Amino acid sequence: MVSSLPPLTHHITTKLPDGTTAFHHADLERHEKALQSKPYPSFPAAGGSACHVLDFDPNPDNSPGFVHRTNTIEYCFVLEGELELALQSGEKRIIKQGEIVVQRVCMHSWKNTSETKCARLAAVSIGSKEATEGEVETPQGKQSM
Repeated sequence: MVSSLPPLTHHITTKLPDGTTAFHHADLERHEKALQSKPYPSFPAAGGSACHVLDFDPNPDNSPGFVHRTNTIEYCFVLEGELELALQSGEKRIIKQGEIVVQRVCMHSWKNTSETKCARLAAVSIGSKEATEGEVETPQGKQSM
């Protein structure tokens, strides 16, 4: 399904050798190429960071989310809609537009609660000491994304 949410636009800035700042077109071109790569470099290595924006299609069948854990600290922001955050403990919360979640290396899943509307989540991930770039752990074991 094609998302009904507006497309994203990326802007990358940099500090120039003379101390002034500007938009950095070469970094933007590298970023856009990375978005097309397989596997997509989504989870950072130790000490690294990444910013993700995820669109969730409507969920008319109430399908469960993808259960996973990354060795990252994540700051998650619901930008559109409502998402259910389920934890390994069995706890679940509905996270609404404008709400923020701080995730600390936890097994979890996200799912859209709406049968008819898309939802959008933005997350900033910071790789913890044990992080490996692109690695995610599922209940079945570790895998590369």
